[in-house]
Amino acid sequence: MSEADGHLSVPTKDIVEWTRTFVRHPSPQTERFEHEPQVQSFIAEQVAPLVQALGLPWRRDPMGNLLVELGPERADKSLMLMAYAMTHPANRMPNPYAGELIEDATGAHVRGRGVSEQKGSLAAALAAVKTAADTLRRAVNGDTVTYVVTRNINYTNICYFRCQFCAFSKGKLSENLRGRPYNLDMDEIVRRVAAGATRRRRP
Repeated sequence: MSEADGHLSVPTKDIVEWTRTFVRHPSPQTERFEHEPQVQSFIAEQVAPLVQALGLPWRRDPMGNLLVELGPERADKSLMLMAYAMTHPANRMPNPYAGELIEDATGAHVRGRGVSEQKGSLAAALAAVKTAADTLRRAVNGDTVTYVVTRNINYTNICYFRCQFCAFSKGKLSENLRGRPYNLDMDEIVRRVAAGATRRRRP
């Protein structure tokens, strides 16, 4: 477990915790490979929520692998991460899925099945991809956050379609529910458009 702080946008302690969490979820390699239910549950329950929390764009391919892709299509430079982790059987390792953090004279280590196979490298790869995504975002957009005010002008709430899910429209049978029916005139619509136009996007 080497110190990566300063080089990655993800703290080393987070990478360690990801690795321990990955180890605690068995995903043994079997003759079913990617179709092994424990491998698919590992991706769905451990990797996908983490990638989602990191704000990375991702998708699942037809085989169930999780793909993270950065950069525009057909660009000279792009990055793809395919995430899955199949490990050898537990064999005789004590507590193979405990994800223990141990320390000795050489430093701190995570012990468990899959750490040195795919799960430790998957945690490190996710940290690297997150760093690459942050670098790309900063290069394209900088550190300025913007938002857009969207205004929907509902010129009437009178409707007779009787959609079962609608809690907005009104007809003769609901004149006393959720306020009175209205039908905005053109002057009021113009006023609301002007009011929306004055609310400019701000950094």
